[in-house]
Amino acid sequence: MKLIRYTLCLLAILNGTVFAHTALKESVPAEGSLLNASPGHIQLSFTEEVRLLRLDVVTALESAEKKVDIGFAPESAANAEYSLPLPALSQGNYRVDWSVIGADGHAVQGSVAFSIGTEGNMHEHQEGHAVTHDSHASH
Repeated sequence: MKLIRYTLCLLAILNGTVFAHTALKESVPAEGSLLNASPGHIQLSFTEEVRLLRLDVVTALESAEKKVDIGFAPESAANAEYSLPLPALSQGNYRVDWSVIGADGHAVQGSVAFSIGTEGNMHEHQEGHAVTHDSHASH
């Protein structure tokens, strides 16, 4: 009986490890950062190697959103870190939306918000948008 309980506990622990999903570990700019100047690049670091499928930089302009053309093309090779150049961004609020596929085959998506300029910009952005972090697209 003890052996069965031990085996079941071990399986439960291993099951949680095997089915752990990919997550964003760190970003540059960091979530919620207020920058004095336009960043030269966006860097995303994940907990494991992933294929980056989508990377959109979006800015809020008078209650409308507009994508910034960054020339992104989906990656065919898996990496744990991605660094992509950004064009010069003007003062305002930005959101980086990303989607990846992890080694487990699950699609994961999230976003990172940052502002360039004054603290007032960031405050308006946080009130107007609910920022989502790592979320699973489907199971």
